[in-house]
Amino acid sequence: MTMRKPMDVSELYDELKKLGGTYALSIDIVNFEKTNADYGYAAGDIVIAAAFARIEQSLSEDMLLFRTGGDEFAVVTALDAPQEAEALARKIVADNGKPVKAGADDVPLSLRIGVSQIPQGSLHYRKALARLEDSVNHVRETSDFVAVYGE
Repeated sequence: MTMRKPMDVSELYDELKKLGGTYALSIDIVNFEKTNADYGYAAGDIVIAAAFARIEQSLSEDMLLFRTGGDEFAVVTALDAPQEAEALARKIVADNGKPVKAGADDVPLSLRIGVSQIPQGSLHYRKALARLEDSVNHVRETSDFVAVYGE
């Protein structure tokens, strides 16, 4: 069992409700627990900040980036074509494996991204967040760093 710090994602939920039918990205740092174990929690914090910056640099101004958990993020893209959302995800993971400097260490940073369509109509808070989690869990089961969920 892992301990998770609670995050207020109510703003994320509000955006998901507004943008039903478009695509969201659910992003997870690969092997983050190992990063903390091997390099320490201070290095883990640096990796989280670097991941946020790496994601943000690929987004357009109308896209919203949220931190949804310890090493997890969500992007509300407002894109309505799965191919465009997948292309954005692949742009973000293009830098996978590039290390992040944490003190004297070069810490590897890779991301995995689940792409999923935000349901239209009535959207329950827990179901919306579960869909994001399901999409990143789906990509964990593949051999790729990006996977479209529910298509």
